[in-house]
Amino acid sequence: MGTFLFQRGLLGLVRLFATAAVAGWSGSPISWSPDSQWLTYTERPEVSRAVRPSASPLDLAPVSARSVVEAGLAAEGEAEVPAAGGIHRIWASRRDGSASVVIEESSSPLTSPRWSTRGRSLAFGRYVPGAPGSRGRIEVVVQDGLDRRRVVLSVPGIDLDGPSHISLADLAPAWSPDGRLLAFPVPGREPTVLVIHIEAKRVVQTLDRALLPSWSPDGTKLAYLHRDETDSYSLYLVERSGQGLSVPRELRRLGSIPAPVGWGADGRSILAALERARLQPDLDLARVSIDDPAPAPSTLPLVPGVLRRAAALRGLVLDYGRNNDELCFFTAEMAGRGHDVCWSVPAQHHAYKRFHPVDPSLRIAGLAIAPDGRAVAMRFGPAEAPSPPAVVELETDGHPPTERTTLIAPDEGSRRVWLGLIEESARSLLTVSTPRVQVDNRPVGRPTILPLPGEPADTSPLRSRFARLGKFGAEMAARRGAPASRRDWEERLLFDYLKGDYTAASADLASLEGLVRDRGRRLELLALRAQILWARGEVETARDVAKYLVEAHGGPVYRVEETPIGRSLVAEPDATRGRDWASYLASRAGQAADGGKPGGSSAPDDREEESHLADPFAPNPPLGLDFGRERGVGEALPLVPQVPDLRRPEDIQAQLRALQRFMEMQQRAQPHIQPVPR
Repeated sequence: MGTFLFQRGLLGLVRLFATAAVAGWSGSPISWSPDSQWLTYTERPEVSRAVRPSASPLDLAPVSARSVVEAGLAAEGEAEVPAAGGIHRIWASRRDGSASVVIEESSSPLTSPRWSTRGRSLAFGRYVPGAPGSRGRIEVVVQDGLDRRRVVLSVPGIDLDGPSHISLADLAPAWSPDGRLLAFPVPGREPTVLVIHIEAKRVVQTLDRALLPSWSPDGTKLAYLHRDETDSYSLYLVERSGQGLSVPRELRRLGSIPAPVGWGADGRSILAALERARLQPDLDLARVSIDDPAPAPSTLPLVPGVLRRAAALRGLVLDYGRNNDELCFFTAEMAGRGHDVCWSVPAQHHAYKRFHPVDPSLRIAGLAIAPDGRAVAMRFGPAEAPSPPAVVELETDGHPPTERTTLIAPDEGSRRVWLGLIEESARSLLTVSTPRVQVDNRPVGRPTILPLPGEPADTSPLRSRFARLGKFGAEMAARRGAPASRRDWEERLLFDYLKGDYTAASADLASLEGLVRDRGRRLELLALRAQILWARGEVETARDVAKYLVEAHGGPVYRVEETPIGRSLVAEPDATRGRDWASYLASRAGQAADGGKPGGSSAPDDREEESHLADPFAPNPPLGLDFGRERGVGEALPLVPQVPDLRRPEDIQAQLRALQRFMEMQQRAQPHIQPVPR
């Protein structure tokens, strides 16, 4: 482990800065080692790394926005400033997730790290606070081994406010191919890039209003974005001249969307995101020649103008392959739309495939292509609290991604962030995709968020999304070992059920039942047991369990309420919820047992007529009043009662008994009311 920083790698490979920032939205840089075996990244402290969503994973109650942030997530467009005193870390993790090591940890912010092109050093920046009432400084650190590091430059007079405190990790240096110069972004109201001579430990040139630097493959030129006075951006270029750099020159105005640039393999052209002023504001990937920058033919459409007119562009993240003409991955975040990554080949002017390695509900916060072109690393969630990386393996050069995705979790906090991210995605998807249930034309609440078999249909694309989230969640939950709490078992049950491993889900449920003492909760778990039996094909047993639940819940319960028009009997909705769900479950399982279509939709319930006498504690209805329909809380009984048929003596006796019970109940409620004499 101690020699991993001395990776020799492949000579001449250039890693490009792979993140963008748009109107307050910024990416999370990832850096690959030249041999493509290690990746480094900065981990920022969230509000609380150890807190997962507060609700039970099986409950229908939505997770609050604050709990989502605490789990490493955020509602769209929202984030929370990390609490003071958190630990910032720079990690180096193996591509397969088998090993990780901490490069640097600090209570103050750190920039993102960057490998040198020869793989022998890492460069990053760390903030050092000043004394109370004074400004701090940024130290530029070059690390040549686990126990060898040097500060090559100290930049004084740095004052990080709240947003700068968060966004420092969005900055990453850029090494020249020969390893002598380092383009280092400095935070501040105006972005600045310092070009530092590593051995001399001095600043060669200061580039004002500069961001996203990128060296040419031969190391003789440095391209970067220049922020204009109007908050638009232009492509600039400087060239090495002796021991210094030339005067910057403008190549092309690009528009209002900043994005990283990449060099063509010939070193004479630059790929940049270009906003074209047309009737519809197209955003293209254009090739800009450094010799004749005026013509900028479109290489690849990134965001067509028709999409930009329909939804606002919130972010653009892209990275280029090692030769830059052969491979490009990018993602454009549009307000109100799902997320995906586009795999493309700019040299062929074509976008080949769109995909998402985890789930389209997750925002992509950063991506970086491995130098060997056989993997791409991504981070998810809000830019202020991104997840650890996930590595997506590619087939070969020039082929679409495979399904092999590895979630990197270097410590317990990272594992919990992944679990919170996956759990909330699954719960959100289940909430909007599970059909509503009705019994006797009234809605019935589900006891858990888990869908019935056939909800949705097996051919639905949602099934594959559930299975993928369940697979990732189960893998991440298993890394901790044996569950230690009730919530851990609920988490495992959720993921095993979603991925379709009902044998494992049944074992999870058995362990969970031993930890529950509340009668209502145990009945809910018994209903879930019927679901799992049904999913396993044991529909007859599932129906028997559901019928038992109907009897265990009993009949409806009523209460007397005073209303402006008199006293009324009102059914307790919570008292019948479990029974209604059990009846619906028995009916649907019965349909499946009889060869009908299992689940899928909330068809009208065909259960037998229920009797209000099933509950021995419920009063009989008063004379002439119809309880055939459900009444809401506080709804008064009808003023004009229905007239019963009193021609049969047994009907007369039944009505008199009902009246007697009703008057006795009223007398208990109001002692001063006297019953009517016979």
